Amino acid sequence: MVKRLAHEHRSGTPTMLFSAAALQVRACVRTVWRGTGHGVRWSPCGRVASQRLSWSVPRRRHSGPLCTHSASATPPSSGETLRAPGSTENVRASDGMAAESAAPAGTGTRTTAKTNVETRPRGAVGANGTGALTFQEAILRLQIYWAERGCLLWRPYNAEVGAGTMNPATFLRALGPEPWNVAYEEPSVRPDDSRYGENPNRIQQHTQFQVILKPAPPNSQELLLGSYAALGIDIDAHDIRFVEDNWESPALGAWGLGYEVWMDGCEITQYTYFQQVGGFSLDPIALEITYGMERILMTVQGKSHFKDILYAPGITYGEVFLQNEIEMSRYNLEEADVERQRHLFDLSEAEARELLQKRLPIPAYHYVLRTSHTFNILDARGAVGVAERAAYFRRMRSLAREVAALWLERRAELCFPLGQQPAIVAASAAPTSHANEAVHTEQVQRDAADTVAAPGRQTSGEGATLLIEIGTEELPPADLDAAVEQLREHLLQLLHSSRLLPDAGRVKVHVRATPRRHAILVEGVAHKQPDQWTQIRGPPSRVAIDAQTGKLTAVGQAFAQRHQIRNWEAETERKATKQGEYIFLNRTIQGQRALPLLHERLVDSVLAKIQFRRSMRWNESGVLYSRPVRWLLAMLDDQVIPVAFGGVVSAPVTWGLRASGIAPQLPVSHAQLYDRVLERANIVAEVSAREQSILRQANALALQQDGVIYDPERTMLHEVARLIESPQVLLGSFDEAYLALPSPVLITVMQKHQRYFPIEASGSMSTSTEQDSNDLRLRNAFVIVANGRLRNADLVRRGNEAVIQARFADAKFFYEADLKRPLASFVPKLEGLIFEERLGSMLDKTRRIEALVPFVVDALAQRHYRHHEDAGVPAPVPSPCDSPVDTASPRMRAQSPTPDWEQVRQVATEAAALCKADLATQLVVEFTSLAGIMGEHYARKQGYRDDVARALFEIVLPRSAGDQVPRTPAGVALALSDRMDSLVGLFGIGLAPKANSDPFGLRRAALGVVQILCRGAFDGVELSALAEAAAAVYAKQHMSIREETLADLLDFMDKRFEQWLLDPDSSLPALDVARGADQSQASATGLHVSAVRAVLQCHRRRPARAYRVLQQLYPLMAEERFRDAVTCYLRPARLVRGQPDLDGSVDPALFQDQVEVALWEALRRGGFDADQPPFTNDDVLGMVQALRTLRPSVDAFLDGVMVMVDEPALRRNRLNLCARIARIPASVLDMEQLQGWF
Repeated sequence: MVKRLAHEHRSGTPTMLFSAAALQVRACVRTVWRGTGHGVRWSPCGRVASQRLSWSVPRRRHSGPLCTHSASATPPSSGETLRAPGSTENVRASDGMAAESAAPAGTGTRTTAKTNVETRPRGAVGANGTGALTFQEAILRLQIYWAERGCLLWRPYNAEVGAGTMNPATFLRALGPEPWNVAYEEPSVRPDDSRYGENPNRIQQHTQFQVILKPAPPNSQELLLGSYAALGIDIDAHDIRFVEDNWESPALGAWGLGYEVWMDGCEITQYTYFQQVGGFSLDPIALEITYGMERILMTVQGKSHFKDILYAPGITYGEVFLQNEIEMSRYNLEEADVERQRHLFDLSEAEARELLQKRLPIPAYHYVLRTSHTFNILDARGAVGVAERAAYFRRMRSLAREVAALWLERRAELCFPLGQQPAIVAASAAPTSHANEAVHTEQVQRDAADTVAAPGRQTSGEGATLLIEIGTEELPPADLDAAVEQLREHLLQLLHSSRLLPDAGRVKVHVRATPRRHAILVEGVAHKQPDQWTQIRGPPSRVAIDAQTGKLTAVGQAFAQRHQIRNWEAETERKATKQGEYIFLNRTIQGQRALPLLHERLVDSVLAKIQFRRSMRWNESGVLYSRPVRWLLAMLDDQVIPVAFGGVVSAPVTWGLRASGIAPQLPVSHAQLYDRVLERANIVAEVSAREQSILRQANALALQQDGVIYDPERTMLHEVARLIESPQVLLGSFDEAYLALPSPVLITVMQKHQRYFPIEASGSMSTSTEQDSNDLRLRNAFVIVANGRLRNADLVRRGNEAVIQARFADAKFFYEADLKRPLASFVPKLEGLIFEERLGSMLDKTRRIEALVPFVVDALAQRHYRHHEDAGVPAPVPSPCDSPVDTASPRMRAQSPTPDWEQVRQVATEAAALCKADLATQLVVEFTSLAGIMGEHYARKQGYRDDVARALFEIVLPRSAGDQVPRTPAGVALALSDRMDSLVGLFGIGLAPKANSDPFGLRRAALGVVQILCRGAFDGVELSALAEAAAAVYAKQHMSIREETLADLLDFMDKRFEQWLLDPDSSLPALDVARGADQSQASATGLHVSAVRAVLQCHRRRPARAYRVLQQLYPLMAEERFRDAVTCYLRPARLVRGQPDLDGSVDPALFQDQVEVALWEALRRGGFDADQPPFTNDDVLGMVQALRTLRPSVDAFLDGVMVMVDEPALRRNRLNLCARIARIPASVLDMEQLQGWF
């Protein structure tokens, strides 16, 4: 047995570390699993039709040590370990879990409430008596925990896999209808993570503990938290979070939604609801729980390096595995023969395909895994180019899909031996499960019929309070905002359409939202619809009533019978219409009570309409939602509205904060008491209240450090407030030595990776959205926002401090490694970084940018580049790598209004060769948001000139709609070239954005181009010229871009430009409608749209010019002179509309009236007798003044003569006079768009 077990674990655990006690425990668990065949029935085809497992498996825990180094122990009997579900002594798993977590570590023995069996608590103290839970003991505890809950104990796979997901026990068994519940450890090998054992947190072979629950039980989160308690983790003493994680494996055709599970800021588990595997949608849904064992043990044992983990009593992880790490790192990164690995990939693929032909999915999948590992080695060796990478992925994905399809076929041929019915049902009465999930829809319908048929309660006339709360597993922040907004919108639409809001002015709507609930409270809802009087048109009177007898005809009788008319004279009347006299039935329709009406319409009209960017299924209900729905609260005053959604039914309860892994039920007796119930449970249900609480507490802590929290855009506050329900703010610190790292690195780690608030030194000069790298700008402290009342705040603080120290250590490791190499040496590595398969690598993109930059510089130079001060825009903003003293340097104080364009070309060309180099640096690979920032930093460190370094940062600007734009000509040239290359290339291969998909960020790229041109005041630069130049560069790489494609691209950019101009982020002057205080917002918006379109009609392809025209136009539109100008234009313009043959030629000899002469003289004085107007095409003020001056002459002309006379020559001459006037604004804006507003 020892040899067999050692063989099973040869890739992860040495034989010498498994004691006899460990073997006996595992043997016992396997014996128990086999059992006596209870719950198994055989189908006619000789297979197991179903195997009923239960999450309420009863058990008693062994009171002796789980594992010792040398001593033996007697295994527990099967009777002490498990009982059949039919036993009268059943104990729910959730009950046991509650008992497990009830006592803290080290409290001695205790008695469970259900079994009265004395057990040793599974505290942090290991069974070895050393005071620490060892690595191998943690594995054994998880095995026992999940075996007791019905999981089969599987084996690690006998070949290298990158993750536990790739083990056939997950990849294959997740497919198909068979229930499957399994737990196993999996040594996971990732060659690219090879670090020779030097990095404290990154190793090429780490250990995962994998659990698959199929179908996913409704109390899965509670089961996970119970497993932490089994590891001796006091979950009440730690801050445990479920943080959004959307998992995807394109090579395996698999994806799912779920969470990273954090403990005190450290990710210790991944938790994913698989939606597809091998390209096949799953039914039932499988839940994957993946424990990162090294991270968990480092956290539990308080270690800062994986080498120091106590693996077994007296033996560290490093003593067992460090040599393996060093030698395998050398192999993976240095010694693996590339050609032999390529050959191995081909051989493995060929073997897999042959096995597929022979219909052997399991051996075929083995060789799919071989191809995957071989690819990973090639990738670690830097031997995979762009085209090869895409081809390798296609080959692996194709194999994985074929294996999945064949596996499903083979299981179907075997009649699905494990059955096709869901086999796992969480105990509905268990305190850890959401009890209302177990109620069947039929019962809900019966209860609903009783409830809605009951007579209404006596109520006051003040209106009822309606409460709708949807309880879920933790929603991502963006999805929470979307859910609550849609819930509010759809609910109010339902109430309005149902006539349940009779007095809209007295209605109050309250929004409540936390990660686990989104709710709407509506006060002032009618208890009953108002009665509605209506008229039903019947047949013509002459047809319905006999003219001679006055009695009803057969038609009249049919109408009366159909509408159940009892008193014809009282209920009907004759009424004259345009078609003649008709019979009309007068009816008063009794209003329906609100409760049955909401019962009937709430789900279809409200709940089912809520949609998300990515949705998932989790149970047999088939409902799609962002995350699983776990409870539903729907009440009208004190009455429950009986509805079912997502597998749960409404009940008068909500759920509180988890305590010992269990969320308590909180009864809600009346909708108006909802807020009070949550407040008493320490839940802050209003988002704005949480934001204010966080801000108040965080600022107070920052002040203690003589600083302020750094969150200039309030994005962190927005996100963090949506990650917690009860904010508790702590102050953490880190080693001051890490302040030597560039501050953008520190900020990125704290904000984007850990959701901490950095603390900025008070009085530091911050003029950009990014901090610079000045050593004194940040304090070596940060603010943590935990969730719920913390029993041990110091423990949580220390945990978060350990996490940030480790992350900073990683960043320092990468940073120092990057500085050892010249920045230019990273450029060749871009060959291995894909941009898009058909467009090549990032190196190919870099070469295209180099080729495009000279043209863009020439375009900027020839098209009237205006300096920012001349254009009326703010002075340049320092980049993140400028120090405070740099802001006072001559370079920052002023740039030359007339740049030396030859020098700009040289700078831009030099920077273009390096513009993507930082993407290959270790720090940017780890922290992708630092692209551009680190390019500039490394360039400065290595002695590149300032303007070259600055351009390397400015190429990424703007990163969002409100971000800064490049402020140097070289930076502008790089940023435009980069974006135009992406836009033209991706449109050229048919990857234009779709309505709900823009994977390459082309909308952002198009917006960036117009922002750069507008804010930089590059007046004459045309979008069409930039697009054609980029297409010419592609042509040199033998890729032709069609004219139709360029036209589509330009139309796309036009629309983005128009949308941006209508957005407040455009920073255009406020538009004053100036037509009276009674103007509605809709009118103001309409005028705004008309003004933008009037300008774009003339300057659509020249964004900077259009922007400046609007800057001048908006203030003028509120003035009387603009009204005069519009009126002067519109009167003659209406006359010439639809007269395309007018050329503006005027013959003074044909004048017959003095007003004609006067108008012609006025035109000549203004210079409008020539073909070109006397002002430039962006001179709005000149155009307005010219039209205003002409208005008296125009009015006199149009009032004094008949333009449309019969004589053709005279009519044409007068129309040409009008045409001259109508053409005056043509080069500035299209005034036709403004008609109706003035």
